[in-house]
Amino acid sequence: LRANNYAKAIEMQERAVRLAQELNDNSLMFEAGSNREETYSVLRGMAFDQFQQGIQQNQTNQFTAAIQSWEKALQIYRLLQDPNREEDVLKALGDVYYRIGNYARAKETQEQLLAIVRERGDAAQTSEDPLRSSLGYTEKELGNYTPAIAQMEQRLATARANNNFMDMAAALDSLGHMYSTLGNYAKAIENHEKSLAIVQKDGDRLREAAVLSYLGNAYYDLGDYGKAISYYKQGLPTHQGSKLPQAHSMHASMLGLLGNAYLKFGEYTTAINYHEQRLAIRRLINDQQGEANTLARLGTIYGILGKQTKAIEYGEQSLATYRAVNDQAGESNALSGLGGIYEAFGNYAKALEYYQKSLTISQKIKSKPREVVAFADIASVLQKQKQPELAIVFYKQSINVSEVIRRDTHRLDRELQATYTVRVAENYRKLADLLLQQNRIIEAMQVLDLLKVQDLQDFLKDSQGKEMTQKGVSLIPEETEIAQTLQTSTQSLPTVVSSTRIQAQVQNLQKTAVSQSLKLNSYQNLQSRIKKLGKNVALFYPLILDDRLELVILTADRPPIRKPVPITKTQLATAIETFRKQLQSRDPLIQPSAQALYQRLIQPIEAELKVAGVNTIAYAPDDIMRYVPLAALHDGTQWLAERYQINYLTALALTPLEPDPNTNPRVLAAALTEEHKIKILDKTYTFPALAFTKPEVENLAKTLPNTTTLIDRTFNRSNLSKALPSSTIIHLATHGHFVPNSPDQSIILLGDGSTISLREIEQQWKFPNVSLVVLSACETAIGGKLGNGIEILGFGYQMQRTGSRASISSLWTIDDGGTQGFMNSFYGNLKQGTSPAAAIQQVQRDFIQGKITPQDIQLLRAGASPDIPGGIPTDLTHPFYWAPFILIGNGL
Repeated sequence: LRANNYAKAIEMQERAVRLAQELNDNSLMFEAGSNREETYSVLRGMAFDQFQQGIQQNQTNQFTAAIQSWEKALQIYRLLQDPNREEDVLKALGDVYYRIGNYARAKETQEQLLAIVRERGDAAQTSEDPLRSSLGYTEKELGNYTPAIAQMEQRLATARANNNFMDMAAALDSLGHMYSTLGNYAKAIENHEKSLAIVQKDGDRLREAAVLSYLGNAYYDLGDYGKAISYYKQGLPTHQGSKLPQAHSMHASMLGLLGNAYLKFGEYTTAINYHEQRLAIRRLINDQQGEANTLARLGTIYGILGKQTKAIEYGEQSLATYRAVNDQAGESNALSGLGGIYEAFGNYAKALEYYQKSLTISQKIKSKPREVVAFADIASVLQKQKQPELAIVFYKQSINVSEVIRRDTHRLDRELQATYTVRVAENYRKLADLLLQQNRIIEAMQVLDLLKVQDLQDFLKDSQGKEMTQKGVSLIPEETEIAQTLQTSTQSLPTVVSSTRIQAQVQNLQKTAVSQSLKLNSYQNLQSRIKKLGKNVALFYPLILDDRLELVILTADRPPIRKPVPITKTQLATAIETFRKQLQSRDPLIQPSAQALYQRLIQPIEAELKVAGVNTIAYAPDDIMRYVPLAALHDGTQWLAERYQINYLTALALTPLEPDPNTNPRVLAAALTEEHKIKILDKTYTFPALAFTKPEVENLAKTLPNTTTLIDRTFNRSNLSKALPSSTIIHLATHGHFVPNSPDQSIILLGDGSTISLREIEQQWKFPNVSLVVLSACETAIGGKLGNGIEILGFGYQMQRTGSRASISSLWTIDDGGTQGFMNSFYGNLKQGTSPAAAIQQVQRDFIQGKITPQDIQLLRAGASPDIPGGIPTDLTHPFYWAPFILIGNGL
């Protein structure tokens, strides 16, 4: 016992009792039994002391020591066969393992705890259910979304069965948090609203405040800061006056959330006021981590306001407070924040000093997201110091760490995840910009492809890329040498950067970088992938920067070409918006706008396209350029559609390149004809009846005989699921509503009035044999104001993830009958054996040349009811009718 060998001590005592019993000696039995009880008593005391010591260590953030104490307590309670105390220790261990990010151990511990609770039977149901939520959160952090949601759904079901309304509310909030983390804010809001109704009826004011904050957070993440503020303010008075410590903590949290929301509106004085109130409460309740976080936020705001002294003062206080509680992750954040303040005020040496310390701690605690930010921070300063070669080295390292953790961004807390996501997207752009300025084009193209994947991840919250993207960006040999020198040096970063050795390595890099980049495996890989697309294909990657537009093209047999165009991001956006308005209004004077964009986007590269014999452009658009139908640009003589096939790419690394194995199409054609009202979040949308979709799919069936049709009520999830696996072409003549920055509000309307969101598509639809998905809808790809256009490629990418090679959607609302004419001609071309890209180009040429006439469409409409109104336009040559449909994926 004195040697802490508890198991041996108990074994000896048990043997002593048994021997006394065998000897039938009452005095010996009494002595042995007393000794045994004394041993048990000592062990219970030791276990209790270890448990209490672990609690104190945990409260002071000594997590490793706390785990060691609790593990000792757990060992003793198991020897004593005390399941109740064992349960207490496992609960504490599970919580601390989760807190420090050791999710595998957290899951193991929580499962052990759940097993103990289950052994107590039905009476323990109430104790079992909260454990399901904890285990669900841990599963989520491990990336196991299905079992995570299943645990929470089980808790909700049990609570409903037992009429336990407050537990129902807790389960609903757990589900809401889960969906928020996954970016499914519509589902999150739905669950939190149900929870709010329960807690308001019960009168639990503190719980009500918590749920109101959850709703505010969901709207904040959606970008609706006004709605977020409304919920936060509703939550403020619901706990004032309470003496409970958690009420003070909740009040402080709500004040901080309000400060963050007002900061988004640029209302700095109001934001500061809320954060100062939050700071006072955090200090009152001795929450030092909350205090440090608030100080850092105030420092950031004062930095934005240009008040350097005050910004640094708050930043240093934050740093000292994090150090006092030994919060190294917080310390890394504070160092990064101070570095940002010094960088903003031009003190680059001081900024590098703080960023270097932040990087060192990030690597020490193995926080890869913070490492990504630190590398990028250093690169940013070096870029401003006119050291582009060194900046490139650090940006590459930042991006390569990003690619390693691409699948793990869901593990970050809300605040860090938001910062991390924004920074990563910026890193790709800044690196591509620097590489292009150095004429290292092939490396820039690799970065641009990764940028496409990152944009999809930001939109869908779960785009993981493929093996090619996860390898990151190649460092050429000279860059590897520089990185090793910087990593092994014990000097401060400003000193080592200016050293003779580093500067000599930089000079050597300047001489060899362009030639070395053409020797990279990534260059050979890119060219081989383009050859698979076709001999006369050009890969076209534009990049929009604040001060210019970069045009990059690569063909199968020639080196890459870069053409910078002197137009600002704002000027380009204005030109695109004007062009789109003219397209959608059918402006007869559209050619000047179409020519102006042609001169910016195509004319700088048209000579190279001609020399390379290009007849097909594989177009990977950037940002707002995703809203531009490239086919509708005009060179003064012809529309671009008359010269080139256009195939949109999500990213080359994500595009299937194998030949299409399907030679005999099997078509599933579904149509919606009736009006439906659909509620999405707090808005109700009316989707009008589509009179001519039925004859559209009926004509399709005549063109391609091996076609299954589903109309209205038969066009439902169940029938789709049965028909999808055997189809090679899926044609959906229905409404789509694709919203910028929201995959959960981006939906496809089914014929029975139900919907399926972009997020649900991958989970519920599988296309093992599909070559093409066509969404012949009235409002696809754009659901409102222009964003960055990622919702367009988001639809195409989700189709690819389900197994389809390519998809077709439209860029604006078009005439129902015009769509009918387009699709009838398109499928007629496909029947002749042409590729989807060639089939679309031929339809476009036919419209432009007047070969598709109003009389042709009238004949197609013959199958519709005669009382359906709708005149047929007399001129179908306007690009409004033939340019909106875009092909995404591999339709070559």
